[in-house]
Amino acid sequence: MDREGFLIGFSGGAGVIAPDPCSDCGVAAAGELHLGAMASDYGDVAVMIELGGLVRGDLHHVFLAAAAQWWPDPFERFWLRGGIGIGSEGSDTDEHKNSAYPTALAAAGVEVVRSDRFTIDVLLQGAATREPHRWGRSLSVNLGLNWY
Repeated sequence: MDREGFLIGFSGGAGVIAPDPCSDCGVAAAGELHLGAMASDYGDVAVMIELGGLVRGDLHHVFLAAAAQWWPDPFERFWLRGGIGIGSEGSDTDEHKNSAYPTALAAAGVEVVRSDRFTIDVLLQGAATREPHRWGRSLSVNLGLNWY
């Protein structure tokens, strides 16, 4: 696997949003897009901008974050990602629907398919947004495609 230069990737999947006023309404659709570059000559650290979120009906959790991704062993398939940014959780009918609040995200993934400069990975991603008087949270399982 040759990780160098710029990177672009996206993922899609399903997950949950909390607090959720409807406990039996099903899962939310999840997705994210990330753009960035490798930050080390060893191919073990990348920095990126990530835009992502989950949506189900009028309930959503969306975020924009600066993130870093690290491969503990650059020749292996496991990676960790963390970032901070802004986000919003709620419904389209909430009074704060156009507000952005501090957000943190974390993810872990495994590359299940690798070629020279392309990977397919499975990832678990969580995000938390600190809104007035509550925390908005989401957790999703996604399938991702990445080019380096």
